[in-house]
Amino acid sequence: MTENVRRYPPVVTYVTTEKDWSRGLDAAETPEQLVAYVGSWAPFVPDAAAIAMGLMVLAPPQRQRAWMAWRTGLARERERKPNGKPWMKRWGPLLIPEKLLDASLLARAAHVPLGTALIRMSEVQK
Repeated sequence: MTENVRRYPPVVTYVTTEKDWSRGLDAAETPEQLVAYVGSWAPFVPDAAAIAMGLMVLAPPQRQRAWMAWRTGLARERERKPNGKPWMKRWGPLLIPEKLLDASLLARAAHVPLGTALIRMSEVQK
């Protein structure tokens, strides 16, 4: 394994796709699981990581309400139902992180998987 590949989270490889991100969000059953999952992508999704970590600083009752708002809105998104501006303002960067969006556009233009675009973008930005 080269030094270059070793520094990337194991969840992001050259063949990682957008669906991998979505599946991980859907699979998180607790705020702690969400934080762990987003943390594994952290170099590529700092805005999503900040939102996920923000859940952990809330008092338990507030955290539970926020978690339910996230999960309910995520389910609506999966059904292609609108959540409205307040939900998107709070949770949008977790649903579609900025760097992930940029990399997805690059990946489509270059006809490569998302992971390849993410890794290449991070190499160029140094």
